[in-house]
Amino acid sequence: MVLAAILIAGSLAVATDWLFLGVLFREARGNYPEVWWPAIRDRETVPAKIWTVLLGFVATAGVVLLCSFVKATGVFDCLALALLVFVAPAAFLLTAFQFIKMDLWVMAAAGFAWLARLLIAGLIAGLMVS
Repeated sequence: MVLAAILIAGSLAVATDWLFLGVLFREARGNYPEVWWPAIRDRETVPAKIWTVLLGFVATAGVVLLCSFVKATGVFDCLALALLVFVAPAAFLLTAFQFIKMDLWVMAAAGFAWLARLLIAGLIAGLMVS
């Protein structure tokens, strides 16, 4: 069940970057073009997209495995764990935002995408693993 939960959550979570960065906050990506890697500015995004999918599967696997490891009991517990997993990198990004030129809306879009990805993992883990 754990492996199935990882595959389902990872597959569903792939859409979060597309939704938040590609659809909802698309215009914000052009605010600071100099901060993007040259390949991304030139629209060579396939390697970055592959890495995003792979890292997304790692993150969703981490949440599912964490829920299984701590023997979380139900959807609420797994969603709470997913939210806690989100907090540490969110604090890092907000700190980095103070020193590095990042567009607030791009950072918000990425944050919402990752929060959605982790909550999807928590929900699937709560339904299938606990």
